[in-house]
Amino acid sequence: MKALLRAAQGTDLYAIWVVMVTTGVRVGEALGLRWEDLDLEARTLRVNKTVYRGQSCLPKTDSSRRTIKLSRLVTEALKQHPQQCEWVFPTSRGTTINVNNLRYRS
Repeated sequence: MKALLRAAQGTDLYAIWVVMVTTGVRVGEALGLRWEDLDLEARTLRVNKTVYRGQSCLPKTDSSRRTIKLSRLVTEALKQHPQQCEWVFPTSRGTTINVNNLRYRS
């Protein structure tokens, strides 16, 4: 994981890898994050949406909707991540990244 984060350092995907590696959220859950789901002062992340086949939808189960405590590493990475639109990790057009396309953005 350290090698992955070192390789991602300085890229536009660094924050998403930090979020996934340190919190255990699924790829679709990370891609479904909106800025309103984050409280960087309280250091929490709320999973409310997931992305499936390029579409934002509700998580499958009630237990998938949860609040996760964030480390300082995550909050710092997110504070430095650009806030371009409602999505935390959008495409250049401001839409959600398709889960299958994330691997090609590395």
